Amino acid sequence: MNKRSILFVTREIVPFHYGGIGTQFQAMARLLSNQGNDITFLTQKHQFFNFDVFSKNYPRCCILFVDELQENAIVNFSPSGGLVSHEKFCYSAAVQNAFDAVNQTGSPDHVIGADFGAELFHCLLKKQTGSYTGTVFTIFVEGSTHDALKAYESGLTGRFASELDDPQNRLTCAMEDACVRFADRTVFPTRLVWEATRERLDLELAETVIPNIVGPDFSNIEATSGYRQKSKTILFIGRLDFHKGADRLLQAFLQRYRHAPAEGTPFLRFVGRDSFCKSYQTSFLEYWLPHIPQHLRGFVDFTGQVEPHQVRRYIAEATLSVFPSRWEVFGIVCLEAMAGGCPVAVAKSTGLAEVVGDEFPNLVVDFSVDSDNVFDLFSSLVHMPPDRYDKLCAAMSKRAAAIVKNGNGLLTRLFEHPVSRRDMSPLNSLILKDLQTCLDAMADIASIVAEDFHTLSRCSNLSEEELNRVLAKKCVQPASKPWKPAVIKSKLAGLLKGWPSNRPS
Repeated sequence: MNKRSILFVTREIVPFHYGGIGTQFQAMARLLSNQGNDITFLTQKHQFFNFDVFSKNYPRCCILFVDELQENAIVNFSPSGGLVSHEKFCYSAAVQNAFDAVNQTGSPDHVIGADFGAELFHCLLKKQTGSYTGTVFTIFVEGSTHDALKAYESGLTGRFASELDDPQNRLTCAMEDACVRFADRTVFPTRLVWEATRERLDLELAETVIPNIVGPDFSNIEATSGYRQKSKTILFIGRLDFHKGADRLLQAFLQRYRHAPAEGTPFLRFVGRDSFCKSYQTSFLEYWLPHIPQHLRGFVDFTGQVEPHQVRRYIAEATLSVFPSRWEVFGIVCLEAMAGGCPVAVAKSTGLAEVVGDEFPNLVVDFSVDSDNVFDLFSSLVHMPPDRYDKLCAAMSKRAAAIVKNGNGLLTRLFEHPVSRRDMSPLNSLILKDLQTCLDAMADIASIVAEDFHTLSRCSNLSEEELNRVLAKKCVQPASKPWKPAVIKSKLAGLLKGWPSNRPS
């Protein structure tokens, strides 16, 4: 393989930010760097960034930073949603400015980004006008905002306004879709995601499926299968939210063991940060902790987010790891658990099922029908003859090693083949140049609009969601406090009189 210069564009830099994209790109960078390629990251500087820590986690890699955004270009999301936010759009424009500066000293051979967040939107749009001709842009599909929100709001129809209709989400979804359309090539971690994306966007997308990979740390977990089996511990790793299905596991546990004797009750450990849940209108822990009976509280542990070395320790102690996600494009933490020799139970109809593979059908559970089945599986593992349990643990490690080896090989070959530019007709360069100019102007105008929106919210004493609904003429009474739309409209009319001449400086 010839030496190439490869630029990763991502805001997720491990260990300053944890997420699937950051974990995947870190593993990819290590692989490609070990093969002699020049690796650089273009990212936003984390407030706790330390170059020595970065160098330890990304040996032989360089890092560049995107210029900080203006304060009024960043809008914070409230738990209720419904905001007018253009932060991702502005950040993408800042990425393009930084990339143009990089190009002045030499164009990278390859640029790698993810669909989620659309960080490469402006760069890919400019590429359609004939710029960056010597650089190949590759988008790794890690899960779009459209699919995430669709899964998040599943079952909530009628109770809440869809966040897919909110301005910032419509903008983000359009940007992410454009990244998939305009990239020189698009890579998918599972066939399930490739088929879903191709169908939703009505595109002829090549079946470029490359499984996500993990670093070597999780394949070096020191644990004996005998200790695992006797620990009688069920492990959940992930955010405590609707997507990851933590409620499925906890609710099934409470129903199964509420009246069971203590000696037959497993120890249930949740590893991951607490999250706001729309269906509860509060956080996961705030909702569920009062629902856990006193006699079961000693059997349930919520660790919060922990360091990777602690995750490895928990994997080494677990009899079974459970991933009951409602939506998952791949499942890196599942692969990490398997690499550590831990049996896993995963959700049917998600990317997790492809990670486990066809050889372990009893480990794929339909949590939408009966989550209790996972405890039948757990019981069978606890009472399984030790030699059979040993073989299952070894088979998990072997399956994970095969996935990583396959992913490594496919990634290596990915950069060896030439890429032909996609045909963007009937779009032409003049239209796209005009579109680029318009989009840049939108960023400037949106900054003022966002600033005015927050000022209106403060002056009217309305939450951002309430104000957004009034301005959108939805006039839905918020759950927090009653109000009359006519009164609010009158109040806003007075505030808007003379706007923007009376806007605070």
